[in-house]
Amino acid sequence: MLANPIYAGTLYWNRTQWVKVDDTGKRIRKYRTKDDIRGTAGNAPHLAIVKPATWKLVQLHLSVKKGTNPNVKLKSGGRTVYMLSGLLRCSECGAHFVMDNATHYACGSVNDGKACTNEIRVPRDVCERVILGDITNEVLAPEVIDKMAKESRQY
Repeated sequence: MLANPIYAGTLYWNRTQWVKVDDTGKRIRKYRTKDDIRGTAGNAPHLAIVKPATWKLVQLHLSVKKGTNPNVKLKSGGRTVYMLSGLLRCSECGAHFVMDNATHYACGSVNDGKACTNEIRVPRDVCERVILGDITNEVLAPEVIDKMAKESRQY
C-alpha cells in the first residue's frame, strides 16, 4: 500500500504488455521501457487518501530502506556498526570485505556465491589497529583535541 501511487492520487496505465513465448503459445507479462509506455501518469486528486507531503516523506523513507536513494549510503539510514564497514576491498575481485562473523572480515563474493578465490579472513581488531592506529594516536591525541577545541572557541 505504501508504494502504490494511486493512494497519492496518481494513476499509471499501459506499463506492461502480454507477449507470446516462442511456439508454446503461452503468454507472459513484460514490463515496457519508459520510452515504450503509451499512456502517461494522470492525476486523480479525488482518489488521493494521502497528503502529497506525507506521500513524499514515506517514499523517501522507503528508498532509504531499499538502498535506492543515492544520497544515503546505508540501507538502514543509521550509522555503521564497524569502523571499517564499506571501506575494505578484495585485492582479487574488488568486492567489499564484509563481516564474515562477529570477529573477522572476509571477501563478500566468497561469502555470497563463491565467485572469488580469496578465502583470507582477517581479524577485525587487527584491521582496525593497523589501519586506524595512526589516526587514533595522532589525530585523536589529547593535545590535538585541546588545540581544536581552543580554535573552535576562538572562531
